[in-house]
Amino acid sequence: MFLNFLISMGTTLKLLRKKIKELRRLIYSTLSILFFLGNYHLCQYFYPLNDDESIRNWWLLKVDIYVLVISLCYLSITVKEASDKTINKIEIFMYSFGVGLAVSNFIDRRFLDNRYFEWDSVFAVVIIAIVSYFNVKRLTKIADKQIKNLTE
Repeated sequence: MFLNFLISMGTTLKLLRKKIKELRRLIYSTLSILFFLGNYHLCQYFYPLNDDESIRNWWLLKVDIYVLVISLCYLSITVKEASDKTINKIEIFMYSFGVGLAVSNFIDRRFLDNRYFEWDSVFAVVIIAIVSYFNVKRLTKIADKQIKNLTE
């Protein structure tokens, strides 16, 4: 009985390991977006801006987080694409959403002189999510059309 339990656990672990391999790209892209969104709050948590030393460490941590985000993006590119179409659609959505957040951040800081997360930022995130959703729909339709043309 214990032997059967060990065999079933081994089978379960193999399936879990296979599923994690399928989800690695999605995990990397999700982590990169989360670090991109939370970099200010992480820096503020670890190094509140009290003195010159904390300001210096705050900026060093911010640069390190950006390096981590870029590394996760490059790492996700090197991982083999998942075979599940749903996972691929979620990955496309996450990449589109991440690019939209980066562009929105640039526009907020350069043109609107907006340094903090405000209501217009919430509006921008909603718009980015909607545009990303329709981008996934558009790309899926194009891919389906190309597959249909190849099979004819």
